[in-house]
Amino acid sequence: MVCTTVHRSAMRHLRSVFVLAITLPVWPAAAAEGPAPAAAEAAPGETADWKVLADTSSWEKVATRDTDVGQVEVRHRKLGELHCLQGLVTTNVSPQALLDVAQDVKSAKRWTSAPLTESVQLKAGPGWIEYEQYLDIPDWTMVTDRYWVLRGEPVVVDDGGRRFRWTRVSAQAAYPQLYERLSASGLALEVPVNWGEWFFTPGTGGTDVRYSVCTDVGGSIPAWLQKMAAQRTLPDTVADLVKEAQRRALPATQAP
Repeated sequence: MVCTTVHRSAMRHLRSVFVLAITLPVWPAAAAEGPAPAAAEAAPGETADWKVLADTSSWEKVATRDTDVGQVEVRHRKLGELHCLQGLVTTNVSPQALLDVAQDVKSAKRWTSAPLTESVQLKAGPGWIEYEQYLDIPDWTMVTDRYWVLRGEPVVVDDGGRRFRWTRVSAQAAYPQLYERLSASGLALEVPVNWGEWFFTPGTGGTDVRYSVCTDVGGSIPAWLQKMAAQRTLPDTVADLVKEAQRRALPATQAP
């Protein structure tokens, strides 16, 4: 019973964003915590394949959960050895309002339920931002903290929809001082695979929200725990963003 309690508590702490993009799919367990070995070439799923996210026929429904913003449907599919997840819900908030929240990484610590201690914009240019986020995992879980650096790109879609796509940026290559502070010091592990998107499309019942993420958190967390944690916490990631967009859409006199 004690072991079960610890696992459930650990799952509550292993949440993501991308922006939040760290719902936790499965990867093979390793012998000990540490950086993943370098590979000669990318394995299937390690680089972004946007067609996979759009191919709804290739995803399997694995769960649904009631949240404050409605019932979130969870879907799953594999890319090679990588597991990807989707969360879907419909809301009354406009696609642009949802996109505004997705790309506002500076405010993420305030509204996400994930234990983020850092959410920092590092660079920005026309149509893109790069940012770092740090997930604080309690010491008693025996799991090392995680962080990631991502490049996010908002996109306006022809049918009135909006996208926010992200891909991983190597901290060691692009931000060596950040890498030295977090990875080289042993403070945290950089997430080796992290890509996905928020996709907001106008529909007959409101705005359809689709959150897709493919990620490998690295280290030695058992595969079964990653998959279970992902399925349980992904609805929270979706609900957090929608609730924040709803809050911002309220008139100032009604905002909590």
